[in-house]
Amino acid sequence: MIGHPVQSIFPGTVVQVLADRYPYGNTILIETPLDGISADLINILVLPTPIPQENLDLVQPCISDPLFKDIPPLEMSDSSKSLYVLYAHLLEEPVLKIGEEVFCGQKIGFVGNTGNSAAEHLHLETRIGPSGAAFGSLAMYTPDATIEERYSYCIWTSSGRFQPFNPVTLWEQEP
Repeated sequence: MIGHPVQSIFPGTVVQVLADRYPYGNTILIETPLDGISADLINILVLPTPIPQENLDLVQPCISDPLFKDIPPLEMSDSSKSLYVLYAHLLEEPVLKIGEEVFCGQKIGFVGNTGNSAAEHLHLETRIGPSGAAFGSLAMYTPDATIEERYSYCIWTSSGRFQPFNPVTLWEQEP
Protein backbone atom coordinates (compact mmCIF):
# COMPACT_ATOMS: atom_id res chain seq x y z
CA MET A 1 0.00 0.00 0.00
CA ILE A 2 1.43 3.36 -1.00
CA GLY A 3 2.72 5.36 1.94
CA HIS A 4 3.09 2.31 4.21
CA PRO A 5 6.21 2.70 6.41
CA VAL A 6 9.32 0.71 5.41
CA GLN A 7 11.58 -0.49 8.22
CA SER A 8 15.16 -1.69 8.07
CA ILE A 9 15.29 -5.49 8.37
CA PHE A 10 18.88 -5.44 9.72
CA PRO A 11 21.02 -2.90 11.56
CA GLY A 12 23.79 -1.39 9.49
CA THR A 13 25.24 1.58 7.68
CA VAL A 14 23.69 3.47 4.78
CA VAL A 15 26.05 3.01 1.82
CA GLN A 16 23.91 4.39 -0.98
CA VAL A 17 20.97 6.75 -1.44
CA LEU A 18 19.39 7.22 -4.86
CA ALA A 19 17.01 10.01 -5.82
CA ASP A 20 14.71 8.57 -8.49
CA ARG A 21 17.30 6.76 -10.63
CA TYR A 22 16.15 4.12 -13.14
CA PRO A 23 15.27 1.31 -12.46
CA TYR A 24 15.09 1.53 -8.66
CA GLY A 25 13.63 5.01 -8.19
CA ASN A 26 14.10 6.40 -4.68
CA THR A 27 16.38 3.86 -3.03
CA ILE A 28 18.45 3.18 0.06
CA LEU A 29 21.14 0.50 0.39
CA ILE A 30 22.20 -0.66 3.86
CA GLU A 31 25.32 -2.72 4.63
CA THR A 32 25.68 -5.04 7.62
CA PRO A 33 29.10 -6.71 8.07
CA LEU A 34 28.75 -10.48 8.49
CA ASP A 35 31.06 -10.43 11.50
CA GLY A 36 28.39 -8.35 13.27
CA ILE A 37 25.68 -10.99 12.73
CA SER A 38 25.21 -13.93 15.08
CA ALA A 39 26.43 -17.33 13.86
CA ASP A 40 22.92 -18.73 14.38
CA LEU A 41 21.44 -16.16 12.02
CA ILE A 42 24.17 -16.71 9.43
CA ASN A 43 23.44 -20.46 9.49
CA ILE A 44 19.73 -19.76 8.96
CA LEU A 45 20.42 -17.41 6.03
CA VAL A 46 21.83 -20.20 3.85
CA LEU A 47 24.52 -18.00 2.35
CA PRO A 48 25.33 -18.47 -1.33
CA THR A 49 28.45 -20.39 -2.29
CA PRO A 50 30.99 -17.79 -3.40
CA ILE A 51 32.17 -17.96 -6.98
CA PRO A 52 35.84 -19.02 -6.93
CA GLN A 53 38.14 -16.06 -7.56
CA GLU A 54 39.69 -17.75 -10.59
CA ASN A 55 36.22 -18.06 -12.20
CA LEU A 56 35.05 -14.49 -11.54
CA ASP A 57 36.26 -13.22 -14.92
CA LEU A 58 33.94 -15.76 -16.58
CA VAL A 59 30.86 -14.17 -14.98
CA GLN A 60 31.92 -10.52 -14.88
CA PRO A 61 30.73 -8.86 -18.08
CA CYS A 62 31.43 -5.53 -16.37
CA ILE A 63 35.16 -6.17 -16.33
CA SER A 64 35.48 -7.09 -19.99
CA ASP A 65 32.99 -4.57 -21.46
CA PRO A 66 35.01 -2.00 -23.47
CA LEU A 67 32.54 0.67 -22.35
CA PHE A 68 34.06 0.42 -18.86
CA LYS A 69 37.76 0.25 -19.80
CA ASP A 70 38.54 3.65 -18.25
CA ILE A 71 36.45 3.20 -15.07
CA PRO A 72 38.54 2.50 -11.95
CA PRO A 73 37.37 -0.58 -10.03
CA LEU A 74 34.95 0.04 -7.18
CA GLU A 75 36.49 0.19 -3.74
CA MET A 76 35.61 -2.87 -1.65
CA SER A 77 37.25 -5.42 0.61
CA ASP A 78 37.80 -8.98 -0.55
CA SER A 79 38.93 -9.99 2.95
CA SER A 80 35.54 -9.55 4.62
CA LYS A 81 31.91 -9.98 3.58
CA SER A 82 28.78 -8.01 4.29
CA LEU A 83 25.06 -8.45 3.90
CA TYR A 84 23.46 -5.74 1.74
CA VAL A 85 19.76 -4.87 1.64
CA LEU A 86 18.44 -2.59 -1.11
CA TYR A 87 15.03 -0.95 -0.57
CA ALA A 88 13.68 0.50 -3.83
CA HIS A 89 10.70 2.38 -5.31
CA LEU A 90 10.31 4.41 -2.12
CA LEU A 91 7.71 7.19 -2.13
CA GLU A 92 10.20 9.99 -1.42
CA GLU A 93 13.93 10.51 -1.64
CA PRO A 94 15.41 8.95 1.52
CA VAL A 95 16.28 11.43 4.26
CA LEU A 96 19.07 9.24 5.59
CA LYS A 97 22.57 10.03 4.36
CA ILE A 98 25.50 7.83 3.37
CA GLY A 99 27.43 6.83 6.49
CA GLU A 100 24.46 7.03 8.87
CA GLU A 101 23.86 4.07 11.16
CA VAL A 102 20.39 2.48 11.25
CA PHE A 103 18.92 -0.03 13.67
CA CYS A 104 16.73 -3.02 12.96
CA GLY A 105 13.12 -1.85 12.75
CA GLN A 106 13.99 1.80 12.11
CA LYS A 107 11.68 3.57 9.66
CA ILE A 108 13.72 4.37 6.55
CA GLY A 109 11.00 5.43 4.11
CA PHE A 110 7.57 4.69 2.71
CA VAL A 111 6.29 2.33 0.00
CA GLY A 112 6.08 4.15 -3.30
CA ASN A 113 5.98 3.79 -7.06
CA THR A 114 9.17 5.49 -8.29
CA GLY A 115 11.65 4.36 -10.94
CA ASN A 116 10.69 1.50 -13.24
CA SER A 117 7.61 0.46 -11.32
CA ALA A 118 4.14 -0.32 -12.63
CA ALA A 119 2.44 -0.20 -9.23
CA GLU A 120 3.27 0.75 -5.67
CA HIS A 121 5.38 -1.84 -3.87
CA LEU A 122 8.59 -2.30 -1.93
CA HIS A 123 11.35 -3.82 -4.05
CA LEU A 124 13.75 -5.62 -1.71
CA GLU A 125 17.07 -7.08 -2.83
CA THR A 126 19.32 -8.99 -0.44
CA ARG A 127 22.89 -9.83 -1.37
CA ILE A 128 26.15 -10.95 0.20
CA GLY A 129 29.32 -9.35 -1.11
CA PRO A 130 32.65 -7.72 -0.32
CA SER A 131 32.54 -5.30 2.61
CA GLY A 132 32.89 -1.58 2.12
CA ALA A 133 31.53 -1.37 -1.41
CA ALA A 134 31.53 2.27 -2.53
CA PHE A 135 29.01 2.29 -5.37
CA GLY A 136 28.41 6.01 -5.72
CA SER A 137 25.26 6.19 -7.82
CA LEU A 138 23.91 3.38 -9.96
CA ALA A 139 21.46 3.29 -12.81
CA MET A 140 20.44 0.87 -15.51
CA TYR A 141 21.50 1.32 -19.11
CA THR A 142 19.37 4.33 -20.04
CA PRO A 143 20.38 7.41 -22.06
CA ASP A 144 20.68 9.64 -18.98
CA ALA A 145 22.77 7.15 -16.96
CA THR A 146 26.45 7.97 -16.70
CA ILE A 147 29.11 5.38 -17.52
CA GLU A 148 29.96 5.20 -13.80
CA GLU A 149 26.31 4.54 -12.89
CA ARG A 150 26.07 1.81 -15.51
CA TYR A 151 29.28 0.22 -14.25
CA SER A 152 28.03 0.24 -10.63
CA TYR A 153 24.71 -1.27 -11.74
CA CYS A 154 26.55 -4.01 -13.63
CA ILE A 155 28.79 -4.80 -10.63
CA TRP A 156 25.75 -4.93 -8.30
CA THR A 157 23.48 -7.02 -10.53
CA SER A 158 25.60 -9.31 -12.69
CA SER A 159 29.26 -9.39 -11.71
CA GLY A 160 29.00 -12.36 -9.36
CA ARG A 161 30.64 -10.31 -6.58
CA PHE A 162 27.27 -9.58 -4.92
CA GLN A 163 25.30 -12.80 -4.70
CA PRO A 164 21.58 -12.81 -3.90
CA PHE A 165 20.24 -14.83 -1.02
CA ASN A 166 16.67 -15.59 -0.02
CA PRO A 167 15.64 -13.61 3.10
CA VAL A 168 12.50 -15.73 3.44
CA THR A 169 14.67 -18.44 4.97
CA LEU A 170 14.68 -16.32 8.12
CA TRP A 171 10.95 -16.92 8.59
CA GLU A 172 10.92 -20.55 7.47
CA GLN A 173 12.81 -21.77 10.54
CA GLU A 174 11.03 -23.39 13.47
CA PRO A 175 11.14 -21.29 16.67
